[in-house]
Amino acid sequence: MVKHIQLTDYNITPNLSKDITKELQEIIDEIDGSEDAVLEFSSGFYSLFPDHARRAIYHISNTDESNPRRIGLLFQKKQKITIKGNGATLLCHGRMCPIVFDECADISVRNLNIDWEHPLGIEAKVIAVQPKYIDLEIDPIQFPIKIIKGKLFSAISDPKDKDTTGYRPRRFIDRFIRKFTSDGKVWGVMEFDHETRTIPPGTGDKSLGWNWVGYRAEQLSESVIRMYKKFPNLPKVGNWLVLRHSPRDHAGIFIHLCKNISLSNVNLYATAGLGIIAQYSGDLSYKKVYIGPNREKRFILSGHDDGFHCSNCYGQITSELC
Repeated sequence: MVKHIQLTDYNITPNLSKDITKELQEIIDEIDGSEDAVLEFSSGFYSLFPDHARRAIYHISNTDESNPRRIGLLFQKKQKITIKGNGATLLCHGRMCPIVFDECADISVRNLNIDWEHPLGIEAKVIAVQPKYIDLEIDPIQFPIKIIKGKLFSAISDPKDKDTTGYRPRRFIDRFIRKFTSDGKVWGVMEFDHETRTIPPGTGDKSLGWNWVGYRAEQLSESVIRMYKKFPNLPKVGNWLVLRHSPRDHAGIFIHLCKNISLSNVNLYATAGLGIIAQYSGDLSYKKVYIGPNREKRFILSGHDDGFHCSNCYGQITSELC
């Protein structure tokens, strides 16, 4: 016996800008595991916002300490579920983890996309380079920005949590990272070659030089900014800079204490941290999983750091055609 859950039967339809996070979570909570279940989306996008996302404390491998985490869809102690995406997109807003599987077993995710309305980074094309300044072109729709006291900030609206858990990071470095990266100020930069989409040799994390943050920014037009400074390393005209303004605090998909999780034909076009993190889990299968930019909207930027990250996992872990 298979329980078929079609979202349209619950008056949840795609391609609406309203937040349906709470409604989707209520449907997931009703799945009791007594029988196989199929959760089926229709083609289109479904908007997830952090305002009504579940909050939970997770200590996640290679991820900044930023508890409680914001979770779009939380599958907790669930089993025997197939998620049929039918090409649907979970369109996220703000810092959050779209999907968490916690103490789950026998879960299959098929034909699903994850993307962001405004990615949590800034993609800028280098259009002019002079000894004392560089000009960058930034899509104001994808990457809204603002300049405050000569510094570049992301203008993404992100709700400030009222932490009801009482959690406070124990380590000073974790408290520093939370404070340093919470206001949207650009603090990291990396250059990418336009032709190869790779990092030019000798640049890496110091693309503009170690003291590049002493720049002064000026907005020349809606889509062009000028950064004044004698940068030790100058980028190449036509290349791209990825400007980082947020921590890596929420993975695209987080798998925790699970067994037999299968992902197939899943596209992660953006994340708020690493791509897919699995920890203390076993028997994982990734087939035709893509972690990279949505080429219809972006050139370089997808997520931060690792694509697949497995920590203290066991059993058979397979990656095929990814």
